[in-house]
Amino acid sequence: MVKKRLTVIEEIVQTFKLLQSGNMICLVVVFLYSGILLTFWSGVYGTCLTFTRQFTVSTKVLLALNVIFVGLGESLGGLVFGLITSTIESMGRPVVIILGAIVNVLSFFLIFLFIPSLSPFQPTDDVAYLLPNEYVAILCSFLLGFGDSCWNTQIYATLGSKYTTESTRAFALFKFFNSLSSAISFFYTSYLLLQWQLVILVVMCFLATFSYFKVENFGLQSDIYHDVEETVAERLIGLTEMLPESVQKAIFTICSTASELGQKLFVFTRSAMWIAASSAMILILPVMFEKDRADFQQMHLQQQNQILFGPGAAAAYSGQAVSANDRERGDKGWMSNTKKQVLDLYRYILKVGKEWTSSSHGNNISDKEAKRYIVEEARRLFKQNKTVTSPIEIEELIREGRTRIAIAIHYGNPYPRPVYAFPKTLPIRKASNQQTEKQSTSMNQRMTRSNQIPSNQLFNTS
Repeated sequence: MVKKRLTVIEEIVQTFKLLQSGNMICLVVVFLYSGILLTFWSGVYGTCLTFTRQFTVSTKVLLALNVIFVGLGESLGGLVFGLITSTIESMGRPVVIILGAIVNVLSFFLIFLFIPSLSPFQPTDDVAYLLPNEYVAILCSFLLGFGDSCWNTQIYATLGSKYTTESTRAFALFKFFNSLSSAISFFYTSYLLLQWQLVILVVMCFLATFSYFKVENFGLQSDIYHDVEETVAERLIGLTEMLPESVQKAIFTICSTASELGQKLFVFTRSAMWIAASSAMILILPVMFEKDRADFQQMHLQQQNQILFGPGAAAAYSGQAVSANDRERGDKGWMSNTKKQVLDLYRYILKVGKEWTSSSHGNNISDKEAKRYIVEEARRLFKQNKTVTSPIEIEELIREGRTRIAIAIHYGNPYPRPVYAFPKTLPIRKASNQQTEKQSTSMNQRMTRSNQIPSNQLFNTS
């Protein structure tokens, strides 16, 4: 008899009818976790490594090593589980699932400690609870690959053994829910911080593990009711012989049910110990390390500022007071160099003032007046700014003084004006050509007098 060939719609309907069974519903949770895990190790984790700037090696090299070690973990897991198939069958497939879950949770915890939370979105100099380490990052790559191989090998084995006559439809559902969860996780990973992504992974790992236990009936293979009937039930019947038969049956049913629930609760608790321990570590250890993490981050930031600006500037940048001893020990070289720069600038200003001539620039300011103004202003500001102690402010004032000298020399004007003064300060009026010619003769004088910079901002030489 020739079997009727189903249409595409009928085949899809028959495929989704497998969801009517409890085992397939439990396996769907496993499929969803497999897709989320795939998204994390294939897309998110590599991005985190690339955007973390605190690694001592090139992030491009680290990204390449990440891909290599994920593949190494996948290959090694598939090879090992293929060679010990008979041992796995005798011990039970959930043992491999427990191993994969432990490996995954361990890798999630290490990533939580070492990788900053903003790394999935943008390059960051932040430090997580511990300073990023390239060896730990590569270890996490290997653990992610090995854990993924644990899940995938046992999923294939379970589908092949439990759905022998409908393996095509079972694997179709596996790929459907796997791809669906992967697409959803690629969407939310663009918005959630790294720690919340890890929380989702841990929760789904917990649910997927116990869903797989349910499918394989792990730890419940023995006939619990038979054990109860031979031990507890017989004793209860012997003690309740004087009671009516209906009461005896009720007591027997209650005791049997309580014993069975106790056995299941014991098996469940025993299997969940590692989940409880890992969840406690993830929730409690970050709180314990928070103060150390904050202190370490502050110290790390101060070290970076010290490298960039010098010891004294780093302390000033961080808002901390610098003691006399620290300044004497760490800033002697920097202070002597700064004093030399200030004195050189002061001498140069005095030289410019004594040699000043404005006749070649067509200004109406007398040379004598300009020289006197330059020298007096330089001396006054030099005395005024002796009280400045901030290294960053001193450097800014030196740069500003040099810039204003260059502007004054360029324009031949001891009262230098901003370059943008003309379009912003002079009103635009409609005038005839004759009026324009009359006004052009006095334009330089008006701009000189109306756009002077206040004297306390000229030639800052400290």
